[in-house]
Amino acid sequence: MPAPLSLQRCVPLLACLPLLAACEAKLDVDLTDGPIDGAESVVLRLTGIQLLKDDGNRVTLDVDADVDLLQYRNGSTLRLAEGEEVPAARYVGAHLVFADSGSYVGRSVGSQVPIVPPEIQEFSDLDLEVGDDDEARLLLDLELRFSLDDQLSTLGNYALVPVLRALDPEDAGEVSGKVANALVEDADCRQGRSLLRGVSVYVYEGTGVTPVDYARSRVTGIQPVSAAAVYDDGDGGYRYRFAYLPEGNYTLALTCDADSERPAVIDSLDFLQRRNATVTAGETRNIAFTAE
Repeated sequence: MPAPLSLQRCVPLLACLPLLAACEAKLDVDLTDGPIDGAESVVLRLTGIQLLKDDGNRVTLDVDADVDLLQYRNGSTLRLAEGEEVPAARYVGAHLVFADSGSYVGRSVGSQVPIVPPEIQEFSDLDLEVGDDDEARLLLDLELRFSLDDQLSTLGNYALVPVLRALDPEDAGEVSGKVANALVEDADCRQGRSLLRGVSVYVYEGTGVTPVDYARSRVTGIQPVSAAAVYDDGDGGYRYRFAYLPEGNYTLALTCDADSERPAVIDSLDFLQRRNATVTAGETRNIAFTAE
């Protein structure tokens, strides 16, 4: 467990001494991810979590962990920090801190390909108000499909450019549902690939959005905020799940081409169907993709 953060100094100091506990809150931080195709594991060497306060100051939580993100998907989470003491404040940004080496993608052929971490990171947007003596929670959702650049043919590695969503899970709701067998198993969807490879649902803020791939270079269109792989539900069917979406209106779009996603450039993914969804905190919305 990382050492507790130093107390935020109160002013005046003498008035604060009997009330030290009132200067701090406790924070739990959980991590989840959006999976990718063609990997058996994606192990990230984490050394910390950095939070940005609305006054511009930063708070760092120490972490010492090798995390296989593919073990934490479809709503499963990993507790990175528990009961960490942090200053009572409004937090407006967050990002993960990565070690200079030790991260890698485990390939299905048994090889390990190094991941090059980012040299500089921007903070992901966050709106988390933590009051005195609060016990707050923070969820970090690292979108691997949008974050890893395949540089195997040129540099023999993956470059990590994190696309991270940061939110209070109590402000989030869930959207999940079935995907018709006929859609997933159709020859036009499989295109000679293994079953479910590339089959994903993308989600966009707003209703009636025209779906596009994720591309850091995109200047037009609405970028997807998350992608969920369609999976075998164990009962002969297929499902997708977005376990943590903030309240609001969204467009969902089904594609069989997610394994062609290259976040550094614009790709022409084919989207089969669209659905609109309204998310309410603490509630689950069922939205199915049916054979039309």
